[in-house]
Amino acid sequence: MKLQQRMAHVVALVVVNVCALATPALAHDCPELVGRLPGAISAVAVSADFAYFGGGSGLFIADVSDPSTPRLVGKVASPFGVKGITVSDGYAFVAEGGSGPGLRVIDVSTPSAPVEVGHFDWSLYAWVRVAVSGGSVFLAAGEAGLYVFSECSRGSFPDPRESFIPAAAVAAGAEGAFFQTDVEVNNKGMDEAQVSFQWLPRGQDNSEPRQSDPVVLAPGHSVRFENVLTELFGLGPDSFGSLKLVASTTSVIGMSWLGRWWTRSPRPTRSRAARAASSRAARGRPA
Repeated sequence: MKLQQRMAHVVALVVVNVCALATPALAHDCPELVGRLPGAISAVAVSADFAYFGGGSGLFIADVSDPSTPRLVGKVASPFGVKGITVSDGYAFVAEGGSGPGLRVIDVSTPSAPVEVGHFDWSLYAWVRVAVSGGSVFLAAGEAGLYVFSECSRGSFPDPRESFIPAAAVAAGAEGAFFQTDVEVNNKGMDEAQVSFQWLPRGQDNSEPRQSDPVVLAPGHSVRFENVLTELFGLGPDSFGSLKLVASTTSVIGMSWLGRWWTRSPRPTRSRAARAASSRAARGRPA
């Protein structure tokens, strides 16, 4: 029994075929091993074509659409190890164990770019398991008892991969002035990232916003767009609104500037004191 228990904690992700037995004589052929990923795995859950599994180093996501060749596509580090996983409505609920266990909520709607969006921590040492049913999340926390949470629904959390530039414009001003919005995006991560821009014009229905082509950013690289509305969307003067940036990972950061430029040199202005002195000189009074 002890040997079986130890093996249960070090076995890799194994994919098997579960067959319907026609007669008891066929039992030795079922289940059939068809695929495997190496590693120390202690928990696993499956949703659609993806397997979510974890161990001492974090949560991993594998594409198992072809069970014979499971392919790793995403991961999220876990400082305390993964002891239980369940997946519902695009979220993975991950129960951690060790000296600082907790319940972590991972947005896995994009399996290749999972993002932590919530957590609940406690200080008790516990080996934990997690399950979801009827809109509730149930967490078995060892000696700490049973915890019940409301299930997270889509839209419960802001997506950390999305950000907004609330004021963006291309506009002509007085005396030849010209206003434009410049944007710089930077990938501070170690993996390639993508970011798309969505144009949200002022005073219009933006339920289906116009979107730019994805911009690919190599690790540590940045791209700057001068007059981003014209460069990415071909917009001309008198365009006012906001921009939404949608990145593939949380490693993308953006900065924006709303600048004023002149198509010709602006007329110089005089200070109030200079205008007053000129007025007195015109009336024949000493400056």
